[in-house]
Amino acid sequence: KTWHLNMAAISRENPAAAALLELSAFLAPDENPECILTSGAVHLGFGLGDYLRGNASYDDSDAKSCEESSLALREILALLSQYSLVQWSGEPSTYSVHRLVQAVVRDQIATEKAAEWFIQATAAVADAYPGSSFEHWPMCRQLLPHWLRMVEQAQEMAYRSEALGLVCNQAGVFLEAQGRYVEAEPLLKQDLEIRQTELGKRHPD
Repeated sequence: KTWHLNMAAISRENPAAAALLELSAFLAPDENPECILTSGAVHLGFGLGDYLRGNASYDDSDAKSCEESSLALREILALLSQYSLVQWSGEPSTYSVHRLVQAVVRDQIATEKAAEWFIQATAAVADAYPGSSFEHWPMCRQLLPHWLRMVEQAQEMAYRSEALGLVCNQAGVFLEAQGRYVEAEPLLKQDLEIRQTELGKRHPD
C-alpha cells in the first residue's frame, strides 16, 4: 500500500520520474551509470526522453545537451530518492534500485509496455558504450552488468535486434580484453548470428 501511494505521488509530481523507475526495472539493479540515460535519451519514450533532453534543438552529442540531460536526471533521482525508491548519494554518476522495487514495478507493467521498455533500454545501453580503449575500461566495468542483463532478458523474451547485437559485441569485446575468453566467446558468436540475420551475411558489418 505504501509503495502504491508513493508511486501515485511521484506520477502526480513528475511523470518522468515514474517512467525512469519503469525503465530501471529492466536494467541491472546496482550502479546504473548516468550515461545510459543521458547518452541514450533519444531512444527513450517521449515522456522520459523529452524530459531528459528538454526543449533542446541541438544535436544529442553536443556537450550542452549532455549537461542539461544530467541536470534533468538529477531532479528525477532526487524525487525518487525522497520516496526511497532509488539509492542515490546526490552525485549524478550512478544510482541503484532495490531488486524488490524492480520486481514490483515490472509486475505492474503490461506485457506490451514491458516489451517497449526493454527495447528502449537495450538501445540506450548500447548508446552508452564509450569505446574499447584502455581509458574507457572503468566505464565498461560499470556497463558490463547492464550488457549481461539485456542479453539475459532478450533470451527470456526471444527478442533480437541490431541494438542487442551491439550490446553482445560491446560486452564480448570488453570481456575478451580482460582475458575472460570463455565468457566473451558466446556473446561474440551471438552478435555475429544476430548481424547475419538482421543485416544479411554480405553486409560489411
